[in-house]
Amino acid sequence: MSEPPVLLSKWYEYTKWVISRVDQFPKNQRFILGQRLVDTSLDIQECLIEGAYSRGVTKRDQLSTANRKIEQTRLRGQGSRLRGQANSNVSDSLAGA
Repeated sequence: MSEPPVLLSKWYEYTKWVISRVDQFPKNQRFILGQRLVDTSLDIQECLIEGAYSRGVTKRDQLSTANRKIEQTRLRGQGSRLRGQANSNVSDSLAGA
């Protein structure tokens, strides 16, 4: 069996990182913002898997969906930093700062 595409490996590592960081969120935000970030990260992983092993329009659609969800995740990270709801190191990392 061949190696998975690099993007899948990188996203898997990112997803593990997000899950570990969500544990550092304040309790009142862990189950709202934190769960949303984890769910979106897992949704992106599903889209990337589908896109990696598809062809044509299906591949394009899956990767386009993943791209939109990545942008949503980045903006949620910025939003948490602006509201001061997450530890600044966590929210800066999630926002790509």
